[in-house]
Amino acid sequence: MGEKPSILFVDDEPNVLQALKRMLRTATEWHLEFAEGGEAALAILRSRNIDVVVTDMRMPGMDGAELLARVRDAWPGVTRIVLSGHCDHELVIRAIDAAHQYLIKPCSQDTLRRTITRAVALRKVIANLPVHSLLSKLNHVPTLPSLYLEIRSALSRADASARDVGAIVAKDVGFSGKLLQLVNSAFFGLPRAVTTPEDAVVLLGTDLVRALVLGTKVFSMMESASNPETIAALWRHSLSTGALARQIATRMALDRHGVDAAFLAGFVHDIGRLVIEADLPEQAARCRALARGGASDYAAEMKVFGTTHEAISAALLGTWGLPDAAVEAVAFIHTPSRAMTAEIGPLAAAHIAEVFDHQMQGDDSRAELDADYVERLGLTQRVEQWRTELLVSSPEPVAPG
Repeated sequence: MGEKPSILFVDDEPNVLQALKRMLRTATEWHLEFAEGGEAALAILRSRNIDVVVTDMRMPGMDGAELLARVRDAWPGVTRIVLSGHCDHELVIRAIDAAHQYLIKPCSQDTLRRTITRAVALRKVIANLPVHSLLSKLNHVPTLPSLYLEIRSALSRADASARDVGAIVAKDVGFSGKLLQLVNSAFFGLPRAVTTPEDAVVLLGTDLVRALVLGTKVFSMMESASNPETIAALWRHSLSTGALARQIATRMALDRHGVDAAFLAGFVHDIGRLVIEADLPEQAARCRALARGGASDYAAEMKVFGTTHEAISAALLGTWGLPDAAVEAVAFIHTPSRAMTAEIGPLAAAHIAEVFDHQMQGDDSRAELDADYVERLGLTQRVEQWRTELLVSSPEPVAPG
């Protein structure tokens, strides 16, 4: 990413592009580009580096969902934002996997600038040189599971439904059994038993099921590369943190996508630790020794690796094109005050959940709530209430494999 990030705005209406130019005339911290339609946008992307694409949804020829899907596949490092006045359900469903963020017109200048600024800052975090230098040297870096990709492909169709996703999941007999174990476990506390993958998808929603596919399959990929005890401990902590984050996000009254992003962040936040344990066991042992000596996990990992496991986790999620809300929550789950903004959202839910789970396990050395951050959000009293409601003995874990 260059010194001045390049932002490309795409719309088929010249008047809209002119209005955006006027609105952002003082945004001198960015280089602004404008394209009338998808084909013109792709031509610009092929000719020079672009950091962020902001597009309308309904455009003739190539709509915003198709454009962002093509950007995702050809330039995965580009941040993809929808800015649209259309709430067409089919288009929104198709754009969910291709877009990092979704803004509705009319959108204020402050909201637009804040969204882009935050996205650019997050990309800098996950494009951190030490992180990618470390990842390039490792042998056991997980990839997006094929089942996840198949679901993503199905959801890109205009006629996709939850039942379609359930049918895809049902074809994977091994994961279907694991999914039913998970959703019927105490971690989810559902009011009735779920007996088929199709019912699980309809009841939980496609976002949550995809999060379960991603986390479960990644843990399974890493089983043969890591110590079984380490895998089991990280799996239990990850599943519990995800379930707690989901409950806390619900209590925060986040919308469904926010609740699901909180679960996803809690569930996969330790992928970076899995990678480190699999490929760098001696250095991982050094980190544990430093932690036993009183250093925080953050300080220990920075000393040994020059980066942290949550930065590695966020980099992987960013590379995979997952929503910014989940990537940000993973990147700052232990240090939320380092995030660009303080607001009640998936990051706050995941941070509180991660601390709660360590407290459940009696691991007080890792149960460090960012009290200043929580106070800025006005959540101090509510966190104490949630602690009373949620800090009970953790249910027996369902094995990852």
